[in-house]
Amino acid sequence: MRCKKCGKVMRRDEKFCEACGYYNGEKDNSGWDDAFKEEKSLDDTHEFDDFEEESKELDVQLNTNTIKNTEVKEKKEDLLEAFIGEDYKSIRKIPFNFFAFLLNWSYVLYRKLYITGIIGLIATGIIATFFSNILLTYWIIMSVTLGILFNFYYIFISRKRINYIKKKYEGTDKYGLMNICEEKGGTNLWFALGAYLVFVLVVFFSYVSVTFNRNHNAKFFKENSENKATCYSVIKVGYNDLERFKVPGTVEEAVCKISKNNFAEYDVYIKTIEGEKSYYAYFYAETKGVLYKRNTSEIKDLEEKKEKGLITDEEQSLLNSLKQIEGNYTEIVSQSLAEDELIKKKKNKSEKLNFVFSKEEVIR
Repeated sequence: MRCKKCGKVMRRDEKFCEACGYYNGEKDNSGWDDAFKEEKSLDDTHEFDDFEEESKELDVQLNTNTIKNTEVKEKKEDLLEAFIGEDYKSIRKIPFNFFAFLLNWSYVLYRKLYITGIIGLIATGIIATFFSNILLTYWIIMSVTLGILFNFYYIFISRKRINYIKKKYEGTDKYGLMNICEEKGGTNLWFALGAYLVFVLVVFFSYVSVTFNRNHNAKFFKENSENKATCYSVIKVGYNDLERFKVPGTVEEAVCKISKNNFAEYDVYIKTIEGEKSYYAYFYAETKGVLYKRNTSEIKDLEEKKEKGLITDEEQSLLNSLKQIEGNYTEIVSQSLAEDELIKKKKNKSEKLNFVFSKEEVIR
């Protein structure tokens, strides 16, 4: 015989199933079955109650943890909101910052990101002053980049500063921390305006100065090149006439001084050497051509006459003029060196008017 409920094999005279406890007797003995059902129902009820109680305890625990996590999150967000101040929601939720795109580094300074803003202004100033040809491209790239990245960067820096505030003011309650965050964070309109005004002025004057110097240097280089070329041409004419005017010695050096009035005038001096004696030939050039004046080969004879007291007034005047030629030569060399030094230091105020040519330059 098998159990009517679970199907387990039972002995012939057995009434209750050993496996499930079901009563397998006649219907008139159903009282046992009812008793069993009632007992089973009570057991099931207790098990359900226990399960329900455990579930409630688990829900309470989960809700408690959720509340704690929410409180921690809300606390952090409260400090962040206090630090950022106005526009917190838009900065927190919108990925693109239109004000950063439009105002660039001035908006960065406005948000008290002073180091980032000043570095950005310096970089922009350098581009505007020295690389103005790429300024528009740089401005577009910079604006788009700031618009896309500013909110993420600003929130990152804000959290760093909040952590620093919490460590520095450890033990301060939540409301005290919020007040400190409001003071340290937020915005600074006047600093942004002042810094941007200074930036505009500095860039303007730097650009004007660099442009002026660039134009001045270009003009200076052109004038110097033209002046040097003209002096060289005049000296070559004088060099070719040395033999014709019986200037003694061989060429050692030459100098040229330009006097600019209504038209250019050129004083050319060619130095020659014979033995241990130096001579100087003087040429004057203007629009009419190159004119030979004299050379200093007569100085020795005139000085001997002067020592003997035999020199005339006319000869004394000639001796003085020949001595002046030597002095003019030395002065031109000195002025040329001074002009070269100013050019080297980029302090030149006017074009170069004194030139010195070596022996190789003269005779080639």
